[in-house]
Amino acid sequence: MQNKEVNLKELQQVELDILKEFIRVCNELNVKYFLDSGTLLGCIRHGGFIPWDDDIDISMPREDYEIFLKEGQKLLKDKYFLQTYETNPEYTMNFAKIRNSETTFIESSVKRLNINHGVYIDIFPMDGYKPSEKIKNFINSKLNVLYNLQINKKYDNLNKVNSAKLKALQGVSDLIYGKTSINKILQKKDKIAKKNEYSKSEYVAFFSYPSIPASRNYMPKDFFGEGTFKKFEDIEKVRVPANFEGYLTKVYGDYMKLPPEEKRVAHHYNEIIDLNKSYKEYERK
Repeated sequence: MQNKEVNLKELQQVELDILKEFIRVCNELNVKYFLDSGTLLGCIRHGGFIPWDDDIDISMPREDYEIFLKEGQKLLKDKYFLQTYETNPEYTMNFAKIRNSETTFIESSVKRLNINHGVYIDIFPMDGYKPSEKIKNFINSKLNVLYNLQINKKYDNLNKVNSAKLKALQGVSDLIYGKTSINKILQKKDKIAKKNEYSKSEYVAFFSYPSIPASRNYMPKDFFGEGTFKKFEDIEKVRVPANFEGYLTKVYGDYMKLPPEEKRVAHHYNEIIDLNKSYKEYERK
């Protein structure tokens, strides 16, 4: 079943079921999470999914995120898989996904990787950040560029380096890290991310967002606080940042204004989506 044949509402329902399971486990573990990015925007502006969106994004304070990684799989229903670079060695991200292993969602950029390719939701850790440490932040930002260039070599054509500057940096990255395993590089990225404790910081950053430097996406921790609760689709109570207006304004500007019609499209590129068959039944090519 190719993705053009899949009803977006049906895909969103599968993702919504994963979200419900995630919230159940978070409640059992007593850990905090927040709706994030377009999912938060959809919650506030539409009362659920952005009508054309095809994913769910969640953020968690680092301390809560680590608890979830350690204990979550034991509590999730059997069909759900907690995917990290530790549980799925060819997975190349510093954030987690929960996958429904009974479905298929094969993205073009990672189709050749030997990973779980089920429908998923994303879970991003939030880490402490100190804007005043300009030199250290600059160095860490450059390191992450080099790390990302090594990681992106695992992807297909969507992530090929195409500018002269990036090609030069790719050469530097190959010289320094070319023989280093992707797993080790992901560990190095995590080490940078965890240098400032979330609980002791006034600002937080999303180091694991692909290709976005923390210096461009940090924000006051007070935006999140203990959170507040809103309705999302048929879930009566989901946690969102306490100051969701401040968060959404920083990220999207006039967030209640709809984008032009030509931009109301899903942002993932898929080879195959099948909501009734496991990815294991499709051979990787």
